Amino acid sequence: MDSLLTHSDFIFDTQISISSDEQQLFAEFIAKTQADFLRKVLGVELYNAVVAAPNTFDGLLNGEDFTYSGSLFHFNGVTEILRYYVYVLWMQNNAAFTTGSGTTQPKHENSTEVSSGLLIVRAQNKCLQLCNSMLKSYIEDQNYYSIWHYTQPFENYYNVFGI
Repeated sequence: MDSLLTHSDFIFDTQISISSDEQQLFAEFIAKTQADFLRKVLGVELYNAVVAAPNTFDGLLNGEDFTYSGSLFHFNGVTEILRYYVYVLWMQNNAAFTTGSGTTQPKHENSTEVSSGLLIVRAQNKCLQLCNSMLKSYIEDQNYYSIWHYTQPFENYYNVFGI
């Protein structure tokens, strides 16, 4: 299955600055993270069905309106949830680098470093919120329960204090 996201999808609350040298690395990161995420939140059986026939699951991937408990809702698709998941992992993995002389933080010229902790916490909580509300409701509406085996993408909700 093709990657659901590209670098240009990371805007607004998931903005990531990628140099031209990192474009290929980021694309590979998305591809690997996408497969891991979809297996986790969809389960292997539903993931395999989606990979085999992605057009059949366009609403699950890219979103659509659905009815839950007699009310109409809009689900933006697992692609939106995946964007938050990729953002969190990329930001966590790139906060520090291991070199031959130890772990270092990247330095930027003519700029002031700020903590990305609050942004990561917000994105992680948004990812969990979307999985635990909209995704579950959509899956129930579409009757995918028989092949759906959900595992949360993150263990818990967090706050900026890490508790």
